[in-house]
Amino acid sequence: MTVSGAPVFCVAVLLFASSFTATATSVTPPPDVRFDSVRVLDLSANPLRPGRIDGRKSGFAALAPADAAAILAAPALSEGDSGLPFGADLSKCAEDDIACLRRYEQARLKGETGVVRAGSRLTVRPTQGAPLSFADFDKPESRNADGDSARHVYLGRIGAGKLHHVEIGFGHDSPGSFLINPDNGKTVFVHNGGDIAALAPDGAHIVVFNTMNPPLSLAVASLAETGPVLELHCSATGDAADRVAQFKGWHDANSFDLVLRKSGDAPDTQALALRLVRVGAEWRLARTDPALSGALVGFACRAYVPEI
Repeated sequence: MTVSGAPVFCVAVLLFASSFTATATSVTPPPDVRFDSVRVLDLSANPLRPGRIDGRKSGFAALAPADAAAILAAPALSEGDSGLPFGADLSKCAEDDIACLRRYEQARLKGETGVVRAGSRLTVRPTQGAPLSFADFDKPESRNADGDSARHVYLGRIGAGKLHHVEIGFGHDSPGSFLINPDNGKTVFVHNGGDIAALAPDGAHIVVFNTMNPPLSLAVASLAETGPVLELHCSATGDAADRVAQFKGWHDANSFDLVLRKSGDAPDTQALALRLVRVGAEWRLARTDPALSGALVGFACRAYVPEI
């Protein structure tokens, strides 16, 4: 039996092939997400991706001399002390023990309907917006290029907003982290293996900056339910371009302490103790004697609205 001269079984095959093609297209994975992807705000980038910086500088607040002395005397915290957890520490696995890390990940994935592992690909599906796909890879060394690799591990939820925490282990660099809002899909990247990435005691904010490489670029982001959202950006330019910051820790859930000093190992007699304080929705820069304000020339903090 034929239909318009074509055998029935041929028509059926064509219909099946068309259906299969449509199905295959519908499950094509989304583009792989990297720290420099358009939809990711890299808080460790220096400079940050251009955005709309509020013209108003952060206001000043008073810092008691005793508090300033305590900040200067406090030990400086390093990247390893910063507070954003590493996968190897949470899982008690060796960094190169992929099987151990996968077992830890599987335990975190239980009950998570919006995060799935399929072979070498980890996919986060926010309630709204496009999914985010993270692909592991091994690029072998060639005659003309070094090899490279990346491994992604789901570490569970983090911060006051219960963000998804995906760690990436680089083949030739310290690890970093993607923090992803489970509802709207907003994503930031933090190179917590190379920078300070310190969570506030209540998990509502994170401060990110590099302690060694001037010029200073410091970011403060909210990790609340609507986050991650960058709230504040501090930078050192002009006369302060050779200054770096030492992190002295969060003072409380709404303030953290810094020492602004010249880069290098030599003693700095002009080292300046600072406390950044959140008052309502604004951040203020607390210091002691206004006569020291000259040391702050070129150092400023401003509200920041990223264009992503």
